[in-house]
Amino acid sequence: MNKTKPNIHLIILFSAVLIALLSQIRTIMYVVDMITDGKQISLLSDKESAFILISAGFFVNSIILFYVIVIFNFYLKNRVARSNRSRLFNVFFIFITNIILLFGLSALGSVINKFYFQENISTFIMALKNLFVFIFALLFAYILILIEKIRTSELDNARLKEERIKAELASLKEQISPHFLFNTLNSLSSVIRLSDKNESLKFVDKMSQVYRYILESNQQDLVKIKDELEFLDAYFFLLEKRFGTKLVLEMDISPDLYETSIPPMAMQLLVENVIQHNTITNSSPLTIKIFDQNSMIIVQNNLQKKTAGESFGIGLANLMKRYKLIAGKEIIINNSANSFIVKLPVIK
Repeated sequence: MNKTKPNIHLIILFSAVLIALLSQIRTIMYVVDMITDGKQISLLSDKESAFILISAGFFVNSIILFYVIVIFNFYLKNRVARSNRSRLFNVFFIFITNIILLFGLSALGSVINKFYFQENISTFIMALKNLFVFIFALLFAYILILIEKIRTSELDNARLKEERIKAELASLKEQISPHFLFNTLNSLSSVIRLSDKNESLKFVDKMSQVYRYILESNQQDLVKIKDELEFLDAYFFLLEKRFGTKLVLEMDISPDLYETSIPPMAMQLLVENVIQHNTITNSSPLTIKIFDQNSMIIVQNNLQKKTAGESFGIGLANLMKRYKLIAGKEIIINNSANSFIVKLPVIK
């Protein structure tokens, strides 16, 4: 069980005693009246004694019932319900299990009353008596589940914020690093010297678009695919000026996916990874293909591994964690002798 909640059993047990006391409020008031009137226990009639003894049996049984029902619904029901079964079947299965627990523990209460208090009470009567406690136990369990979900959501948001900060650091390291800026400015210098004014202005505009998107998107968990594609187009324009025809980008994304989302800079991060780990020469140009298939964005490249290269682990690991936290989905990586493929799930 969860070690982060060491006092939960004490809370459940205390609540069980409290609810059991409430269920026996009639008996408690009866005993208080007797004490107030100065009546001695030894002078009680057989009927009065039987009433108190039966109530004591109900009290013990109520505590056990409350505790078991809460533990089952809060801790164990998700382990008992199988993921490969339908939701309706699991709900029915949990409902039946709760009913079985109610009658099973009521039967135990009947045995306790008969053995210790010599009172023969049927299981059905015990179940009816325990119905109040049973309903409160279910409510209590699902309130605990709601609190746990809120707590988990807060933890996920905190982890997501942490991963976003790491993503910002990774993007700053990869994109706004002196190395990247140096290459971009070198490319700009070449464009200014070798191209006309319009081409130079276009390069500056694309460069501005790239940096503006980097700064803005780092504050978001998700971006529209159409915005990511516009950014990637501007980013690749800068790369194209640097590598020329040695680097080829082929994009074919269905317009139907434009309004769906992915984590910001996901495709660009993969393009950067391809460039980082593969040789790019006139004799061996590098081709990167980006297309969609079965609601996934596929980034594929021909494999031309460098003999040595910088590790991409931080960026890819960060992207995997972001996908897991944001959408509960996994990135798929296929590495063969001739190609490297990464599949990014689309988030709708």
